[in-house]
Amino acid sequence: ANMRVLFRTYVSVMFLYTFLSFAFSFAIMLIISMIFLSGISFLIAVTLVPALISILVFGLMYLYPISRSSGRKSDIDSNLPFALAHMAAISSSGVPPYIMFKILSNFREYGEISSECARIVRNMDVFGLDEISALKDSISKTPSHSFREVLEGIISTIHTGGSLEKYLNTQADKMIFDYRLNRERYTQTLSTYADFYTALM
Repeated sequence: ANMRVLFRTYVSVMFLYTFLSFAFSFAIMLIISMIFLSGISFLIAVTLVPALISILVFGLMYLYPISRSSGRKSDIDSNLPFALAHMAAISSSGVPPYIMFKILSNFREYGEISSECARIVRNMDVFGLDEISALKDSISKTPSHSFREVLEGIISTIHTGGSLEKYLNTQADKMIFDYRLNRERYTQTLSTYADFYTALM
């Protein structure tokens, strides 16, 4: 999810907010129920409402990283074909992968791919990791399966001494072809829904 908080810290905050939401809602419902309710309604309001509110808070905080990760995955997958074409063009000049990722990290048009490249560069500049280790770290954290495969292919190309430009060009052509197919399917689906809607009207 690329959240700037430690996992254990987030889990602790999640349980803290769940407890606080239960405590506050219990106190508020207790005051309101003592004034307006009695009997079984009083018991339901005091027990059920705080429990539902705390469950809602817990559920929202639990789902937030999943939702954020899913959004990042969609962003990466939609921009990856074009970023790969750019990476292939950069690598054709013979620069090392580090320079390629550094250049790409400055192009915010690629969204989360720029953030992923910036993390790779940061791991090398700040933490002193080599190219392979920095790429492996990004592989373990990226939510996109396609981007993970690209990074694994870059590592394999570096290990075998193959042509990075050729590999990136091949991947770019493949993903742009897949992108066009997905766009066509999406357009056909919209056309079908439009025809169905028109028929209903």
